[in-house]
Amino acid sequence: MAGVLHLMELAAVLSFDSLLAGIAAAPLIRSARQRIAFAVGCGVCDGAASFVGSFVPEADVIDFPHWLTYLAGVLLLLRAMSTNRKWLFAVPILLSLDNLFAGAPTWDFGELAISSTVMASAGLALGTLSYLAAQRTFPQCLPALTAARSIGAQSAAEDLA
Repeated sequence: MAGVLHLMELAAVLSFDSLLAGIAAAPLIRSARQRIAFAVGCGVCDGAASFVGSFVPEADVIDFPHWLTYLAGVLLLLRAMSTNRKWLFAVPILLSLDNLFAGAPTWDFGELAISSTVMASAGLALGTLSYLAAQRTFPQCLPALTAARSIGAQSAAEDLA
């Protein structure tokens, strides 16, 4: 029982960044296919980083500065808003660095990958609901919200071309 609780705690801690990334990226990702790709990308990157990180001896596990990762994630999101949405898909890779240095057991990487996928999906859903609520509640902000989303739409058209 203690092992299950430890795994749930580890999954919640290491997947929380996927939830936040999903919330932040939701207004920029329009198609369902790209939403699925983003959520699965979070899961695959977190799972792979956990697997690779499990082979790092505990003595070599460093105290990783998480704030630096989140700052870089915010910068990537801002870059994606201003120029090209392809930068959004670098966010899962960046946010998986904490899993690389977490020292999780080898056998937990699958559960951590699934948990990150679920958390990113939940974040995308919450972010979309928040975006829609903001549109309805604050219609005076609609031009700014639409401008940010239209930049993403132009970027998507460039991606397809």
